Amino acid sequence: MSDEEKTREGLITEIEELRRQCSSLEDAINAQRAGWSFCMHREPFVQCVFRELPTGTGLIADAVIKEADSALCSLLGYVQEELLNQKWSILYDSETDYECVGEELYRQIRGYGTGMIETVMQRRDGFIRNVLVTLYPVYPDDHLRGFTLIVRDITEWKKSEKQIQESDNRYAALIENIDTGVAVYDAVDDGRDFIFKALNPAAERIVHITGSQAIGKTLLTLFPNMGSTGLLSALGRVWKTGQAEHLAPFYYQDDVRQGWRENHIYKIPSGEIVALFDDVTERKQMEDSLQESEERFRVLFEHIRDGVFVHPMITPAEPGAFDMV
Repeated sequence: MSDEEKTREGLITEIEELRRQCSSLEDAINAQRAGWSFCMHREPFVQCVFRELPTGTGLIADAVIKEADSALCSLLGYVQEELLNQKWSILYDSETDYECVGEELYRQIRGYGTGMIETVMQRRDGFIRNVLVTLYPVYPDDHLRGFTLIVRDITEWKKSEKQIQESDNRYAALIENIDTGVAVYDAVDDGRDFIFKALNPAAERIVHITGSQAIGKTLLTLFPNMGSTGLLSALGRVWKTGQAEHLAPFYYQDDVRQGWRENHIYKIPSGEIVALFDDVTERKQMEDSLQESEERFRVLFEHIRDGVFVHPMITPAEPGAFDMV
């Protein structure tokens, strides 16, 4: 495998992994939030929250911690006696943070009956943890009787989210700056045509169209003669089989553009098709010129009447050379 092919393989592998991680993270976040919303309105949830959830839980009344389970104590680095009967502002890095979080939680409770917010809490040892805080009244009609507090440590989750974002930015920059065109497609009409989902700047330069002009439109709408090139069939095969393909250079021409294109086509976990392609027109022209030159030289060589010898080896280049010896 050439260095160029290895680079393409590495790029598509990274794109696939990045999209997989982003999709998994998004699904997890949505599922988590949907789960909280569903559970918080069920009475059995209130009864079992202390023993069933893998998160720290407590009871807050008059802004004071009245109950704290072992998970909450462990999460925050306290023993139970150190937390009980303390203002729950002790869990925050500053009074300002505490007030901002409290205002948002109570605003949500007034409007929706429960509050949820991503914030940070400070452990007893001073370390800051990213947490998802949920607060809802034990008795919806009597807030004076306290609130159930649920705290989930999402520090590692946030680190992963940050790493994914950094990877996203890094590979977005890579795709934006490589000379190879990158086109992302979605199949339509059972794979008989494909909608453009994305184009990088190199692709825009190669095919003389902008992303805003292409995205949402089909391949055959923008490139009406593409059906005869083999690209459409290759996209369809990769979409159906999931097997990557290298499509040898083909010539395309319409009223806007013309030239030779070489494609490497892949299917990624989202079901989208990614084509990495290069304009190889100059290379094909050089190959054609070289072939024509070789053909002229061969014809000339075969019809020359003088003997031709090449040192140190004798080349039987043309029949007349030996007839003259």
